[in-house]
Amino acid sequence: MTVHGHALNDTQLNTFCDLGMSFSAAAESEMSQGHGHPLTGRLRALGHAPSLGVDLESVMSGDMISQARIALGIQRSLDNVAYRVEHNTLPSTSTIPAREALQWVTVEGARMLGQLDRIGSLAAGKQADLVMIRASDLNMQPVHDPVSSVVFQTSLANIDSVMVAGQWKKRHGQLLGVELAPKLVGRRPGGQLTGRDHA
Repeated sequence: MTVHGHALNDTQLNTFCDLGMSFSAAAESEMSQGHGHPLTGRLRALGHAPSLGVDLESVMSGDMISQARIALGIQRSLDNVAYRVEHNTLPSTSTIPAREALQWVTVEGARMLGQLDRIGSLAAGKQADLVMIRASDLNMQPVHDPVSSVVFQTSLANIDSVMVAGQWKKRHGQLLGVELAPKLVGRRPGGQLTGRDHA
């Protein structure tokens, strides 16, 4: 597995892809911290899909839906600029569908971890992992396409319930079996230092 991978030249990237290596892009931190563009487009050009991750969760969003939206927006922008340079006009459609971006944080994440037979999608024989989103919330309206609504409109506030391996971990907007207050108090000093360095 390779995380980031910006320094890889085309020959190295081709070789690693041929060997079946998985790649994880952390688009938000890579763009913010000066690493350069995520490998998303280069991998897609080779017929491979990235998974997505989070670097510096202490100062950046840790939710994977945001990461999918950011990575998708960055790569669409790069693709659109290249198209306009070549054709001197706007492309007629988006280069990457929302469904593909959702797969980057589900199926491809499971593949990167070597657990595609257990997690990453709902299928017979896999463990029951569910995320239930309130489609009735105001910011989710109107729902034209459920996948697009998840990628482009959903925030953590819309997630009603979460099941992991058949056990509810969040239900009706509330975490289950977790005492947050003591954990948060212990993290504040470190968060203030880290946030000052990266704000």
